[in-house]
Order: sequence, then C-alpha cells, then structure tokens
Amino acid sequence: MRRVEVVRARAAEPADAIFLNDPRRFADNLAIRGLPCSSTFSTSCENIRRSPASAGAAILTLTLTLGAGASIFAVVDAILLTPPPFTNPDNLPGRTMGPQARTIWDSLEFRTPAILRATESLSEAELRWQPPNAGNSIAWLLWHIPEVEDNWVRDKLLNLPKRYPFGVSVKAHSHGEWPSKNALLSYFREVRALTKDRLEQTREEEFDRMIADEHFGSITVRQAWGGVLTSCAWHGGQIIFIVNRLLAKAGASVTSS
Repeated sequence: MRRVEVVRARAAEPADAIFLNDPRRFADNLAIRGLPCSSTFSTSCENIRRSPASAGAAILTLTLTLGAGASIFAVVDAILLTPPPFTNPDNLPGRTMGPQARTIWDSLEFRTPAILRATESLSEAELRWQPPNAGNSIAWLLWHIPEVEDNWVRDKLLNLPKRYPFGVSVKAHSHGEWPSKNALLSYFREVRALTKDRLEQTREEEFDRMIADEHFGSITVRQAWGGVLTSCAWHGGQIIFIVNRLLAKAGASVTSS
C-alpha cells in the first residue's frame, strides 16, 4: 500500500498517514481527524486518478474542502507527485490479493466458520459465563479477537488512532454490562470485512517493511499480520474449548447465573 502524508508544517493539524489509493480511505482518515469531508471531496479524489485533465479543478476543490490550513502545495505533493499504483484508476485496490495477503486471509478464515458455529446456539448467559480460575468468557474473547485484529493494524501499519466501538478496550471493561451477542458478532464481522479490504490493498513488498512494536520489538508487516492471525486462532480455540468442554460440565449453573 502506498502511503503519503500531507506536509506536516502546513497542515491545520498533525497529519496522520493518508491513503489515496482508495478515495474512501482518504475520506475516512480526514473524518477521523475532524476535517470536513463530503461526496464532492471523494469524487474529486477519483477524478484526479481518472483523468489528468481534470486534476487542476479537482485540486482546487480539495484545497477549498480542506480549508486554508492545508496548503495547495501539500495537496499537489500528496496527489500528483505520488504515482498511482494502477494504470486503470477504476481498478482501485481491493479487487485481488497477492500471495502473501492471500495466505494470511485464507488462514484467518479457515477456522472462523467453526468459531462462529460454536456461538450460534449460545444464550446471553452462556456467552458471559466465566470459566474457573478467572478464565475469559466467550463474550470477552469475541470482543478481544476483532479488537486486536482492527487496532493492531490501525496503530502499527496504518498510523491511525485505535477504535473502540463499545467505548473502551475489552481489557479495561469492568465486570458490569456487556455488549449483546448480536453486537459482538456484528463487530467481529465488520472488522473481518475491514481486514479483507486492507489485505487486498497491501502490496507484496509492503510485507517486508519494518515497524516498531512495544511488545515484540522490530518486526515486519508480515509478522504483525502473523500476530493478528495467531491471536484469532489462539482465542478462537478457547471459544470452542469452552463451548465443547466447559459449558457442558457447568450445565444448569450457567443458565441460573
């Protein structure tokens, strides 16, 4: 994935990495930073990629949209001086995966149907039941898997702020009210769709890029995705173990709790 940054010295706010390969992701990034965005803005991004003849008008539109704080030189540098990765702008990233991305995606998805099937018949009480010795509940695990999958990539690979749809990280959640089963499953599926989109947009050479992680030190993008993959496998296996072994033994005590 090609990454470009608006010139920091001339931006209204410290610039996050902005991805112009997909106008939707550019618009999403601006929205996160509190900058104005509109359908006109997204259309202008697409027009720049589609026709060099329309670039001038589109750049003017983008500059007016971003406001005076963002220099036109920054916009020109970010858009025109960054060569598009595709000769056909209508063939935006997100249509195919390279071999490494495909391996990661297939591995993530291989056990996912079994994980989701294991939760289908569970009640809200069973979802929240805590195993002995302060083990994590299935609700905790269903929350944790997409949180890691989304936020590790957002933080380390995309330079975006972490996102907490339920207000806090699951690790900071007190043992009070939990999101519903439907809400947790929706979160899981939403993040998995984001993962597919992100992998489709990742070039092969990007997997060799080095990043810094506070827990694992200097690692490659490939290893970071490996961490996402193993996190899902690890915690998904715990879900299936709880359903098949622990809940059956707990029996009536779960439904009465």
